[in-house]
Amino acid sequence: KAGTALNTTVDLLYVSYQRGAFKATQFPVAILNRGFLILETVDNEIVMAVNHQSNMTNLYISDQNGVYFSQTISRIYAAPDILWVLGRAYVGFYRIASLPGSYMVNQVVGKATFGLRPPTVTKISYNKGGSWHTIQAPATDRFNKATNCRLPGCSLHINFIAGVGIVNRGVYTSNAAPGLVLGFGSYGSVYSSSNATLYTSSNGGFSWIQSSPTNNIFTALDHGSVILTAGRGTQRNKTYISYSCDGGKSFNSVKIADQTMTVLTITTEPGSTSLRASVYGYFHINNFEWVIANLNFQPLLQRKCGTNDYYNWIPSDQYGASSNCLLGTRKTYQLKKSTSCCFNGQNYSRPITYSTCTCSKEDFQCNYGFKALPNGTCQILKIRRTQCTNISKTFTTAVYRKAPGSLCTGGPQNTYLTTKTYSCTTLAAVSNGGLSPGVYVAIIGGVAIVILAIVGFYLFRNRIDSKFSSFRRRKDEYLQEDLDHSVDFSRSEEKA
Repeated sequence: KAGTALNTTVDLLYVSYQRGAFKATQFPVAILNRGFLILETVDNEIVMAVNHQSNMTNLYISDQNGVYFSQTISRIYAAPDILWVLGRAYVGFYRIASLPGSYMVNQVVGKATFGLRPPTVTKISYNKGGSWHTIQAPATDRFNKATNCRLPGCSLHINFIAGVGIVNRGVYTSNAAPGLVLGFGSYGSVYSSSNATLYTSSNGGFSWIQSSPTNNIFTALDHGSVILTAGRGTQRNKTYISYSCDGGKSFNSVKIADQTMTVLTITTEPGSTSLRASVYGYFHINNFEWVIANLNFQPLLQRKCGTNDYYNWIPSDQYGASSNCLLGTRKTYQLKKSTSCCFNGQNYSRPITYSTCTCSKEDFQCNYGFKALPNGTCQILKIRRTQCTNISKTFTTAVYRKAPGSLCTGGPQNTYLTTKTYSCTTLAAVSNGGLSPGVYVAIIGGVAIVILAIVGFYLFRNRIDSKFSSFRRRKDEYLQEDLDHSVDFSRSEEKA
């Protein structure tokens, strides 16, 4: 919608579901929009970053209709304001390609100094933003020395961005390589570019190893069995790239030129299933002559993998209570062992088995109008609600909604999706035309206090009245006694 995007409550974003009428999107905030950045549109949902104000960009996930958005995490790393205005925005977000519903974000945890990047912490989610977790750093570095990095004060941070015109996001994942994640990062309290190096994970980003120290260009070949890296920049006199067939634990160097060359990037064939790669760069001769080096790594690998070179891997949300399930599905993949230096082959077909899981808490997320708290519960928010009008003073909603794409069945599904009625003014829950049990308890307690106060006052007054009556009776007795002992002067005079 045309109009200003600065500090406004005007609806600026509209959506049409299944070619229906356009509807204004609903976000659980008061002052909404400065800029929007659509990051993903998968599994009947929209993942969107909204830049609300300077240095305040939050991440939202929609319902299946794309109308109602719930905040999944606040203050993610984002481009400066000027780039949002120019339409060149980016944010610290990444979707792990081989694991549905698995995201990583870089969250801002402090203020930037002198125009530099603000301090950030990397967090990961395996349930579509329902819960976020800091990443445990490796116990040892590439030299097998202890890192002494323990949660929560110290964790692993990966550098990545997603946005308009961003080609190299800084992380590698592929549907052809389940569980494999390559990223350039560092460990500590926050991300530090000065200590950054390559890290690799074979289980979807849950655990990592420190890998090549300086190579910040990386990709994978042969369904993830071979990792290929190079240093972006100029190599003097001779130019090398490195490869690993043991999951990044060790690397071998391959010389590709006998002269000075600046390497810019490495690309693979679509799907990352072959053992061929192309290195792009330029020589420092003949006015910087551009060069493309086409490489085939099959002659460097001794044999094709056999049955004993594989193991079964089941991805899961290892932070949650659901065992071996991800979005309500249990999948079993066949992966190559890191100890086997062999190749899969371009025609390799990875065996995958599926089964459905029973629903658990990880399959649900806070509904529109609720905010996720660190303890895993959802807090109701005071926002604009279409059900609240001059006539209707209540609204009905469920606290949770099922994560889009989750295929789970049974379990606590009915409990999480049960709707409740709330007051538009107080946000207190209303049940069956009355107040919630908690409110009833409060009212009954208040009434009980009032009754006790009245009874106490009555008993106190009776006691006072009793004492006063006793005093009055004693006073009357004293008066009667005085009268009995007094002299009747009238009769005395009469006798006289």
